[in-house]
Amino acid sequence: MEHFDFFRDLDKKDIDKIKATSKYVEVKKGSILFYEDDICKETLYLIEGSVKLSISTSTNESIPLYDFCQGEQCIVNIASTLSETKAVATAEASSDIKGWMIPKETIQYLMINSMKYQKFIFSMFTLRFAALTTLVEDIKFKRLDSRILDFLRSHKSNTITITHEQIANHLGTSRVVISRVLKDLKNKQFIELQRGKILLLKK
Repeated sequence: MEHFDFFRDLDKKDIDKIKATSKYVEVKKGSILFYEDDICKETLYLIEGSVKLSISTSTNESIPLYDFCQGEQCIVNIASTLSETKAVATAEASSDIKGWMIPKETIQYLMINSMKYQKFIFSMFTLRFAALTTLVEDIKFKRLDSRILDFLRSHKSNTITITHEQIANHLGTSRVVISRVLKDLKNKQFIELQRGKILLLKK
């Protein structure tokens, strides 16, 4: 739990309560931590790896919401745990992960008794809300080709090892649509398509 800034600032009695009630977990890549409409009974504090959140549309397409990694908190998880309401998204381990699961009762105790913990949680809500606002703007106003290029440019290298299916999952559309747009971007000389890789020609 030392990976989390708030933990180092907690009072000793609060730290002792977390240590006494939390359990260490290791989860394999691709495992579902909770499904949309589940009611979470505990909250994951991630110390290694990453988790992706997505929602399902009426046509069974998956739209990504956000990823979180070491030292961050999932607001969907915490909101469902605290309010005892259904989770609004599905959480999947995008890599092998390690972390601590803290039960609902401990989370509720911290929210009532620790201003430092409250500050940490509300800061996470603020960050995620800003990210989701950007996502909504992208979906509403940006063309798909621009969104694909932005996604590819977010990688550090000009050569990205990725499949069309992975891009489709990230952007919440189908592989067929992604393949068609990538072919168009290739014809416009923005990218070069290789087997299992995409080469950015224009940053």
